[in-house]
Amino acid sequence: MDRGEAKVIVIGPVAKTQIGSVDMQFAAVVEFETFEKPMSFKAHPDYVDALKKLGLDETRVVKRTSCVVSGLP
Repeated sequence: MDRGEAKVIVIGPVAKTQIGSVDMQFAAVVEFETFEKPMSFKAHPDYVDALKKLGLDETRVVKRTSCVVSGLP
């Protein structure tokens, strides 16, 4: 994924959790050109390199939720 292929809609600390886990502290909404692009995100070399910095088990360092939503055209 080239950095120009995604548009950051909003990114920042979570102001208030209305429903669900209160553990979430930071959130981002990113728009991609196609459904396939975010699906292949974890294979991108930049992401793989960044993930290595978290060690062998990333879940011991960070708790994350990632969702892909297919919106209407």
